[in-house]
Amino acid sequence: MFAFKCVPALAAPEDVWEIKQFTDHFGPTSMLISADAMKFVSNGGNLVIISRAPTWKVIAYNKQENVGLEIPLAEWPSNGLRMFKGKTEMLNEKPSIYFDPLLKVNVLQRILPVHGAFYGNNDPAIFRAAEKKQMQSMHLNVSTNIPINEQQKSVLHGVYSLPYCGGFPLELATVTTDGATSYIYRTSAISRKKLDSSVFTYPSGYKLTKERFEVYVTSNQKKRFEDFLDAFTDDTKNENRKSDAKSTGKLAK
Repeated sequence: MFAFKCVPALAAPEDVWEIKQFTDHFGPTSMLISADAMKFVSNGGNLVIISRAPTWKVIAYNKQENVGLEIPLAEWPSNGLRMFKGKTEMLNEKPSIYFDPLLKVNVLQRILPVHGAFYGNNDPAIFRAAEKKQMQSMHLNVSTNIPINEQQKSVLHGVYSLPYCGGFPLELATVTTDGATSYIYRTSAISRKKLDSSVFTYPSGYKLTKERFEVYVTSNQKKRFEDFLDAFTDDTKNENRKSDAKSTGKLAK
């Protein structure tokens, strides 16, 4: 008599678009898009955001900390990453259309003239005084080749902090008066492939949290940020002591 081992059926492969980008806030990122699911990955794979049919509930998961944030799709656009903020006025600009030979997609480009101080990658509250150049324009590029359904438009809104603008967001950049371009995010590659549908499986077994900071920032990033604040606080205290000493004619030794 033979015993047969039950082997679970493999999930069917799906047609998936993969968009790889480099972002100012998260470094390299990737977005996977199928007909009924989306998955955003960043922070070296430690931050994963998944939304899928039938409910399209959004789960943001910090793999390193094993904590997760669950948000209904209707609330996601106003409670998403909030990292890639673009000016909504850009959507009113008439787009130009061209073909990108490197990414091999059609592109809608909107350019919005803007005026104001330019803040670089550093914390503007600390370093803004050092920046002399001014912003001249913001550029938004989107692809019309990647199919996006209504639910996925809401997911994109929450990730890129911008209402759906006619296609998948490829690039958001600012141009300053000195001619320099700074990219908030920029697409490096677009591909189509067959992937097992299990790549869109929601994570499980994580600690549920309502604190965005616990999910979007890894412990290593928190430590670097805390060390930076400590160093900045110490420098500020030293400068204040020197200033006080000078004002009393007693330079601190």
